Order: sequence, then structure tokens, then C-alpha cells
Amino acid sequence: MNIGERIRKYRKAIGYTQKELAEKSGVATVSVQQYERGIRQPRLEQLRRIASALGVEWTELVPENQQGQTVV
Repeated sequence: MNIGERIRKYRKAIGYTQKELAEKSGVATVSVQQYERGIRQPRLEQLRRIASALGVEWTELVPENQQGQTVV
């Protein structure tokens, strides 16, 4: 599961729309849409804001490589 899929999973779990997540995280709605669709990858600062709005650690949104290390 990639970053965008993880963002979508957590967003839907708490019932936010993309617009609500964007407003709560201070990230543009179009950016949230592009992250979820895999068109763009969020920079670390945006990732931290999104994670905070979702109530999770930013590392929860980042997939691990085959060695179990977080990929940023």
C-alpha cells in the first residue's frame, strides 16, 4: 500500500472528505487528491500535517521496504 492509499484509508476511517482533510491539515484540496491518486508524493512537512489531522504518526502513512525500514 502506497502513501496515497494509506492517506485515503485513514481519511475514510474517520469520515473526512478530501476537502475536510485539506482544511484541517492546511494542504490544498487538489494536493490531497493528487496524493491519494498517486500523481504526487507529499513532502515531509505536508505528510506531517496530514498525519496530524488524521490523528496518526506520519510514519503510519509511509510504506516500509522489504527490510522493514520506513521509506521517505
